[in-house]
Amino acid sequence: MRLVRSRSPAALAQRGYVLVATLAVLALMALVAGRLAGRLDALREQSLTLEALADGLLAADNARARLLHRMTTEPITMLGLGAEPATRLPVDAAPIPLPGGVTATLQDHRGLLSVNVVDRALLTRLMTAQGVPTDRIDRLLDTLADYADTDDLRRLDGAEENEYRAEGLLPPRNDWLDSAEELRQIIGWRDDPEALSRLIPLLSSRRNSWFNPNTAPREVLAARLPGASPQQLDAFISRRRAAPFRSPAEATTATGFLFDDNDVFHPSDFYRLRLQPTGLPVALEYNVLLTPQSQIRPWQIVDSRTVFVPVSTRDEGGAQLQPGAGVARAGAN
Repeated sequence: MRLVRSRSPAALAQRGYVLVATLAVLALMALVAGRLAGRLDALREQSLTLEALADGLLAADNARARLLHRMTTEPITMLGLGAEPATRLPVDAAPIPLPGGVTATLQDHRGLLSVNVVDRALLTRLMTAQGVPTDRIDRLLDTLADYADTDDLRRLDGAEENEYRAEGLLPPRNDWLDSAEELRQIIGWRDDPEALSRLIPLLSSRRNSWFNPNTAPREVLAARLPGASPQQLDAFISRRRAAPFRSPAEATTATGFLFDDNDVFHPSDFYRLRLQPTGLPVALEYNVLLTPQSQIRPWQIVDSRTVFVPVSTRDEGGAQLQPGAGVARAGAN
């Protein structure tokens, strides 16, 4: 008869502890392996994202070179850049599909409102329509004027060097603004970045009062034609795209709205070029001054910036419908 020795309670307890410890180690290893796999997947996705960004920016840079060449070699007409209808570049910010998955827009600065030669009534109507409280507009216009003028006399609601130093800001430029983006540095304006993001695409740093209704965005056109109904604005835009107005008299006769000698129905030599790679959250923006008589180069990039484009504001072609804030690099105008 064979005797079977029974294990002691201590030995059984020890085996239980070993089993629990083994399971815990296996669970920890599985957790570590899972996290490592997740991190590897994230790194792989990040690598693909960076590669897509690099490819998109390269395509945008190539598109910029092609467009700058065309802008300086093709004639400026009332309908845009170029004599041939099939290849003409519109200059009223209409989307321009380009090879390489890039959508461009060209905006004639003459169709925008100037922040250097300010029409207070016009700019007030535009700001009101873009949601700026009416009780703040005089303050904003006064601080803009003080920022650009060459003296140190403060307007009633303005701000000069002392006010900027009190807020720890750089003093006013006391000169022309190089870009509408410079509004972000001005007291009062800088306090409402959302309103600025709506306004800046409608503003220009041009240094004259001439205005081109043929290339003005709808919002600017509404400010220029107070009292115009949405239907009248639609009719005006449809007409100018088919057959641009050629003179103040022709536009007044056709529409019933009053135009004057400051309304010049021909594009200028100053453009905002915007390049949006398809599917990317950024766009490249340049303010370009055409200088065909220059001995150095036929164009001057006055300033440039990379602009973040929220997904909700991009159309299927990648063109930005409403720009976000960007980082600017300014040059001489």
